[in-house]
Amino acid sequence: DTVLQALTLLPNDLHLAVVGSSHQIPVYQNKVDKMGLTARVRFLGPLEDVTPAYQAADVLVHPTLEDTYGMVVHEAMSHGRPVVVSGPRHCGIAASLTHGVNAYLLDDPTDVNALWQAIEAVLSAANQQKLEDQIANTRREKEAAIEAQQFERAAKLRDDEKALLEQREVKETEWRAEGV
Repeated sequence: DTVLQALTLLPNDLHLAVVGSSHQIPVYQNKVDKMGLTARVRFLGPLEDVTPAYQAADVLVHPTLEDTYGMVVHEAMSHGRPVVVSGPRHCGIAASLTHGVNAYLLDDPTDVNALWQAIEAVLSAANQQKLEDQIANTRREKEAAIEAQQFERAAKLRDDEKALLEQREVKETEWRAEGV
């Protein structure tokens, strides 16, 4: 419920994919329909390989009331995904995480505003990182292009020098033959 309510506060281009089996899917599908979120929420069910789901995700949201460890959090992090997860009182893995460093921890997993703010913070940081990565990539490409141009210029100068040395050698041979 908390995730669905937070989704209504987030931009419309954000979608929720729910992975795993649950007898409650029909109940949640009904809630999704009533909240007008049908186009933004997909129940994927159990997946034999969850890697594509993690690769497609921008963030893992896991506001659980009780999870002894939270393997899903560990899996998401191993796929390089940021996580928003209940604090250590509700989720075991949170005891080994640091808020704002390697996770966003929720003191109260039922607090819609806290969840919404955490998701916004994660997405904002991710967008900032993407922009910084693009800038860094552009800089590297520019430096590589300059280096390639310098290499080409150096090769041309080497060829020109070789040609001039060959011309000088020819002229010196001609002059010696002429007795100059």
